Amino acid sequence: MNFTDIYFKPFRGDPGGYSTYIWCDKHTMCFTILNPKLKDRIIALLNGDDVPSFDNVKVDDRYVIIDDSPALLVRGWGRLTGCGALKLEPSKAVKIQNDFLQWTLKQLKKDE
Repeated sequence: MNFTDIYFKPFRGDPGGYSTYIWCDKHTMCFTILNPKLKDRIIALLNGDDVPSFDNVKVDDRYVIIDDSPALLVRGWGRLTGCGALKLEPSKAVKIQNDFLQWTLKQLKKDE
């Protein structure tokens, strides 16, 4: 199983834009947005849209850091390991989330 089996385009916010979450389908929460000002730009970059990328982006544990401030917290652990249908071993779930975070980093920086 790859991260693309769990986390995939199109990414979206909630209708109306009131929540601080990014989803990839109606059941999979991908991120909590910790900097709401960046929400639309982040979603656009995750979807491959032509918007300005971020220069200063890194991953720290379960967080995506943009310009030295936490911007995103990866979600979906419950779906991967317990209350969700997958019930993966924690080591497999960690790999899936880490791979997704590395892909996210590349998308936000527009690295190939």
